[in-house]
Amino acid sequence: MHRHTAPVGLLAFTLLAVAACGSGVRPSVDDVADAIRDGRISSIEAENADCSARVFVESDLSDTALLGLVDRADRPVTTQDDRDALVAVEERLIAECDLQQAAG
Repeated sequence: MHRHTAPVGLLAFTLLAVAACGSGVRPSVDDVADAIRDGRISSIEAENADCSARVFVESDLSDTALLGLVDRADRPVTTQDDRDALVAVEERLIAECDLQQAAG
């Protein structure tokens, strides 16, 4: 099985650096997968979009943080709950979506 290396640390940084203003409606798996395929979430390869999107949507990330990821908003996520959720997202991406933590 070929394993793809994704800069998971970069992904965590990106998530911490984004949040959206808005209604708080959680993006769908399709919305997140489209953001991955469109390059808005550039640290994940398009071929891993569906699995990765499912992990994000099923995670404990707040709707605001997830919207920020999809919309590439530039307001920082400051809640400890979202930071904790990012750790779990990273672990699931590595375990379930054939991603590896980048060296470094």
